[in-house]
Amino acid sequence: MTEVQQVITTLSSDIMAGLTLFAADLKMAPPEAASRIVTEFIAKRLTGEERERALAELDLLDQIEAIIDRVEAEDTWGEDVTSDVFEEVENNYLPLYTRAVGGDPHGSHNSHKGRINKRVGARVKARLGAEVVMRNGKRVKGQCSGRIILSWTKLRRPGSAG
Repeated sequence: MTEVQQVITTLSSDIMAGLTLFAADLKMAPPEAASRIVTEFIAKRLTGEERERALAELDLLDQIEAIIDRVEAEDTWGEDVTSDVFEEVENNYLPLYTRAVGGDPHGSHNSHKGRINKRVGARVKARLGAEVVMRNGKRVKGQCSGRIILSWTKLRRPGSAG
């Protein structure tokens, strides 16, 4: 099982300014952009299946950003937008998703899949400026079966009731 490791570093103000600009270009927060830079750099130095999976993950994340760009431009999304994004991934990029998660795309107990899916959900929320739908102080979840995701947090437009 692959663990997620957190890395803390110190950057000069010039490097941080550059990272902030790079992050803005990618529509990301600086920590996420730093993670992207490190992943791209290291992925190219891996070998075999590790390299294939890491490069597929980067490609998948690029495809997801393009999906979110379109969703954002169309501006017709509803509370199941995260499910909708994953449905498009499943319909159009399943072989890429399978390589990125390094295993059965419909299976469970895959740490790469869990990490990637959480990252995608967070990107959808952040990019759309969405808020979590809450009822009685709890996050509202959507559920399904037989798909690459089995549940997701429902989202709403900022400032809308729900």
